[in-house]
Parts: sequence; structure tokens; C-alpha cells
Amino acid sequence: SDNRYVTYAQNEVSYGLGVFIDIYPFDGLGNNKKEALKYGLKGDRLSSICYQATRKHFTLGTTTKPIRKIIKYPFFIFSKLIGKDRIQDMLESLARKKQYDNSKYVGCIVWLSGGMKDIFEKKWFDNYIMVPFENYNFRVPKNYDTVLRHMYGDYMLLPQKKDRIGHHNYSAYKK
Repeated sequence: SDNRYVTYAQNEVSYGLGVFIDIYPFDGLGNNKKEALKYGLKGDRLSSICYQATRKHFTLGTTTKPIRKIIKYPFFIFSKLIGKDRIQDMLESLARKKQYDNSKYVGCIVWLSGGMKDIFEKKWFDNYIMVPFENYNFRVPKNYDTVLRHMYGDYMLLPQKKDRIGHHNYSAYKK
């Protein structure tokens, strides 16, 4: 994060991070796809509750499914009662239950909203290459094409025009 800037979001409590990029660590998810999906979605649901805990007020936002519209407000109240910090502790504990080294499948326990496309075979990350970006070198999976196609399909094609929109509604200003 860069604290030389301040960010504002319409319905989000500010935590003073400035502008930032997300870094999602991968956690062990288990040894078969069904187990990995079930475990990962448990984390994703907790993460969604944590997200509601950071909202200033209730809103349906982009929720479209009728059942989700019905249960969203009770989850909003529930999240406020428990609090962001306690939910984050629960997520941290969940992320440590399955060992990365002993899992065949891995993914980010707090961000598995894509289901199976967010679950990866650990072996895809065993070998890496170094790739320069600006003044740094970063480890990239040697088989990055396999990883990117798993997540995005043909990632070399631009999305359709209607899908070329940002999904974060932040404003950022230099202090």
C-alpha cells in the first residue's frame, strides 16, 4: 500500500491503507476437488461476512438472486455483531487447518468466489521462472499459461466491451 494517498469508497469504512494492490496467498485446500471446493467455499462465505462487517450501511449492491436478497440483511446484522476482527481471526484459523505442503489442491481461502476456477493443482506452482517488472523480479509459475487458462480461459483475448469495467469503486487522492 502507498500511504501518500487516501482512498474513499462510498460504503466502506476506511482503514488508512492508501492505494493498494491485493496479494492473495495460497492455502492448502485438501487432496481432492470436492474437498477443496467445500473447504474453499467455507472460507469464501466467511470472507463475504467479513466484507459486510466493513460496510457503513446495508445495501443490496449487485445482489440479483432473490434468496440472496432475502438473507443478505440478516448476514449484514450478524457481521456487525461479530465484528470484522473476530471474523478475520476465524479466517486466519481456517487458512491454517490444511497444510499447503500436504495438499494436492491450493487456493486463497479468503477469495474463492470463482469456485473451481480459483482452485489449482499445487504442482502447477512447484517450478517457477523469474520475471522482471519495473525495478523488481518476481517468481512466476513456469507453467503460467496453464494457470491463466484455468482462471480466465483464453486470457490473450480482450473481454467484450460490456465487460471492460472496473469492479472497485474507489476514488484516490494524493495527500
